[in-house]
Amino acid sequence: MFNGEQGGLTTDEPNVPWVPVVLSLINTYVGLSVAVAGFVLDNTVMVVAGVILVGSARVLVNVMARR
Repeated sequence: MFNGEQGGLTTDEPNVPWVPVVLSLINTYVGLSVAVAGFVLDNTVMVVAGVILVGSARVLVNVMARR
């Protein structure tokens, strides 16, 4: 009685690779922690590096999530 298509299980859905998305999210959190550590240590270079890392990782997450 149960049909797989009725439950929303179709084979037409693309296979989404989650590994790059997860790695980019981890990269975002690392950049955020570097920026916070830069604020705590009063180190401008660490703050700038953390912000750049967060920005680039966010771009990568957006690109990967759209596919």
